[in-house]
Amino acid sequence: IVAAFRGADPNAMRALQLEPLSVSINNDVGYTLDEMGRPKDAAERYRRAIEIDPQSPTAYLQLGILQAYTWNRFPEAVPLIQRSIELDAGDPSQVGVLAFVLLDMDEEVQSADAMERAVRYAPDSANTNNYAVWYYSTIGDHAAAEQRARKVLNVSPRASWALSVLRDSDLRNGDLVTARERYAAAYPEFLAVPKPHVDSANVFAAIDFAYVLQRTGESERARALLDESEHAIGEMSRM
Repeated sequence: IVAAFRGADPNAMRALQLEPLSVSINNDVGYTLDEMGRPKDAAERYRRAIEIDPQSPTAYLQLGILQAYTWNRFPEAVPLIQRSIELDAGDPSQVGVLAFVLLDMDEEVQSADAMERAVRYAPDSANTNNYAVWYYSTIGDHAAAEQRARKVLNVSPRASWALSVLRDSDLRNGDLVTARERYAAAYPEFLAVPKPHVDSANVFAAIDFAYVLQRTGESERARALLDESEHAIGEMSRM
C-alpha cells in the first residue's frame, strides 16, 4: 500500500492503512489516484473494493469509466457500467454515463434509449439533466438540450454549461438582451465596478459572457473580463 501511494495525499494513505477493508475509502482513494494521473493504481483500488463487496456500484462504474476513457476499451466498459446500474437502480446518472459510452461506440439507438430512460426515471434531477444537456448538445438536438438546460438552471442558476447552451440559443435567435440579462443575474460580479471579479469557480462562465458582451458592443467590459479570466487561469496553473 505504501509503495502504491508514493506521492499521494498522506491523509488518504493513512485512512486506507487504518481501514483497508473499507469499500468507500478504497473507492475514494481510487478516484484520487485517477485524478493524479495514476489510472493503474486507481483501477487496483476499485478492484479491491469489488473484492471486499461485490455489491459496490461505485467501483464498477469508476472502473468502467477508466476502461472506456483511459484505455479505450469501450466493449469492456459496458458490462461494468451495466452492473453498476443493476446494483443501484436509484441513480439515473449511471445510465447517463452508459448513454455516452454507447454514443462513443456509435451505438446511437441504444445510446438514445439509455438517455431517455435516465431522463424518464428522474426528470427533475439536476445531475441527470446535466448529463442530458451535455448529451443532447453533443448530438445536435438543440431543443432537447435547451429544455434540459432550463431545468438545470431552475436548481443551479450559475451552472455554466447550461447557461452556455441557452446563450447559444439566444444568439442564434438574435436575442442579445436575454443572453446578457441571464448572465448578469447569475453572475453579477462580472459587471462589478471598477473591475469584474473572476476566480477558478467562475472563470469559464466569464469567458462565455465576454463573448456576449462583445456581441452587444461592450468591448471594454469584454476585454476587462477576459483580462481577469486570463489572470484567474494563471493562478489555477500555479496551484
